[in-house]
Amino acid sequence: MTTTDAIAPLAPEHRACDDSARTDAPPFVFHRHRGPVTTASWIPGTQRILTAAYDGAIARFDLDTDDVTLFGHHDHLANRVVVSDDGLRAASVSSDYSAIIWDARSGQRLLRLVGHSDDVEDFCFIGAHMGASVSRDRRILVWDLRSGAIVRAIEGHERDVLSICADERHLYTSGDDSTLRVWDIASGRQVRMWGPFETETDTCAIDPRHGRVVLGCDDGCIRVFAIHSGELLAVIPAHSSGIKKVACSPVDG
Repeated sequence: MTTTDAIAPLAPEHRACDDSARTDAPPFVFHRHRGPVTTASWIPGTQRILTAAYDGAIARFDLDTDDVTLFGHHDHLANRVVVSDDGLRAASVSSDYSAIIWDARSGQRLLRLVGHSDDVEDFCFIGAHMGASVSRDRRILVWDLRSGAIVRAIEGHERDVLSICADERHLYTSGDDSTLRVWDIASGRQVRMWGPFETETDTCAIDPRHGRVVLGCDDGCIRVFAIHSGELLAVIPAHSSGIKKVACSPVDG
């Protein structure tokens, strides 16, 4: 390239800053996700659903008005979004190694929680001021949701941790090491373990009304255990392939 070529001015039609050549693009309006949707979570007391998807977006859909509100984006896949029991906050987790806390009413981002070293797969709220996340880094992190600080890092799983839920005193986690584990929130101590099973255990949920914990397994079976005694209550052959999510009704368990 000659010196003349290097400094030659652009023709007017190619100048990005030339007002005469600029056209105003319509504003971006979010209508739908652009990748597989990983979660749809109901906001209690409303007709609204929060969604997360592989496009990294977190969005709210109003079932009465059909309005769609984009809360924001993660920098990678959004693996899950959950809503607090009071319907005021939401938490999304991502393969960008972070969790984000949102105001479920306004869509405002309240906190970005950074501390994991691999994909974050699930989150649960613990009371008004705490939460916990699990990751493919095999750790459970307990968070102070007022400051964003890590309260406790819990280790013990031998492979990726994929699912978490909580009652007032305990965390329940499961994952690729084919176990379901119970942890004391206050101390981080493991208080019970079921397994290892002969199949991976991707998802768990609790039914506090009846004192049960439910485990969804890669062999297509749902296993139900008594929380206090540890007894296996039922094995339900539910699906022909792996179960990715189980949930218990908040009304009757």
